[in-house]
Amino acid sequence: MELAITDLLDKEPNQLRDATVRSLLAQIQSRVGFFFAQRQVFVVVIISVLSLTTAYNWIYVPLHGQVTSPTARFWFSLVFTTFTVLWFCQVTPKRLAVINSELFLKQSTTVWRLIKIISTLGLPNPSDLLVYTIQRNSNYSQGRYLLPGRAAHYDITTHLFGFALDKLHTDIRIRPDGSGTIYKKFLILFLRGHHSQMYGSMSTRSGFLGTPRVRLKALHVLPVPERIESIAQTLDAIFAETGELEGNIVSEWMGNVEVGLDEDVLSQSGQEAQWSIEGQPLPESLWLPNAVGGSNFPMAAMLYDVEADVKPGGFDTTGAVDHWPETVGIPCRAYSISIKPSLELGSSDADQELIEQERSGPKLAAVMGGCRVTLVGPGTEMSEETLKLTQSAVAGRGDLNVAYPLQGGCYELSWRIFRRP
Repeated sequence: MELAITDLLDKEPNQLRDATVRSLLAQIQSRVGFFFAQRQVFVVVIISVLSLTTAYNWIYVPLHGQVTSPTARFWFSLVFTTFTVLWFCQVTPKRLAVINSELFLKQSTTVWRLIKIISTLGLPNPSDLLVYTIQRNSNYSQGRYLLPGRAAHYDITTHLFGFALDKLHTDIRIRPDGSGTIYKKFLILFLRGHHSQMYGSMSTRSGFLGTPRVRLKALHVLPVPERIESIAQTLDAIFAETGELEGNIVSEWMGNVEVGLDEDVLSQSGQEAQWSIEGQPLPESLWLPNAVGGSNFPMAAMLYDVEADVKPGGFDTTGAVDHWPETVGIPCRAYSISIKPSLELGSSDADQELIEQERSGPKLAAVMGGCRVTLVGPGTEMSEETLKLTQSAVAGRGDLNVAYPLQGGCYELSWRIFRRP
């Protein structure tokens, strides 16, 4: 019961399905110290009673007979009590409480009533003075203020929003004339709701060479886990397009892709491309809210990519340093970006004659300048994050990987392009 309560302490009671359990959790949340102190009475009493009632004057050993040796009786009581408490009072119920804390708390309702009754005796009360004395005269007087981990924040916000950008990768390939190709790959998770469309955009400071190409690549239906990272290997396999996973139903999903360019934006300010993917409701939205419960709800994992050719000057803002800002507006598990001259990555989609000209002419080299991380609004630079990612970008020589990027954070990578003989 202690583990079940610990798991549910930071949860909203109205999430629980049973009204009785909601009320029980609300009561315990308002009396946390009382609960943890009083429940210990049951633990101590159970073990004490079990130890006393298994202290026999003699024990019977099969094929041997009665044994009255104090040593044998001691070891029998120790082993019997230890194994009984370990198997039936500790490991088994604790594992069940971790698997489903809500169900375990529901089955422990009677214990809460007993805890309130036994509390009238005030058995743990002397410990209040001990705790006060120790806290006042030691480092326990200082509170513990730790932020939740980014993985936990990603799980919580994903479940609250009902969708997430699980992985995003951006590839920027620079050509000698200053033009380039932007390749973006998205893995979107939809946990609940009637989703049938999604939107995206991409901008350049010069203009696009033609309309960007958007391709739907995969659509998988998976069970919703409480912790998204528990299925990270599956999601990584979908993103990597390894072909090992079955169940890709993207060809069965009736979807329509539309891509448009903002022609009203002058080249001085750049140009923006927008795309929309619309179709029938995604599979995860076909389940009725009460049809199945908890972790049995499905989610849809959609993989698509965008490729666009950019005119010269698409990244140049100062005449010497190129920049690429990218804002991660929704929960994201992994963001990565790669900046390379086009020949280093290969340009299978480029004109072969241009490739030969580049090979015979000066070669390009990209030198990373850093990565600036800001939030929405002026004066919101995250200095620690900027320093850490700048070091990572320089060390990675054009490759930057960010685990659990800040939601709402703008990651602006800068670099210089040099020509070398």
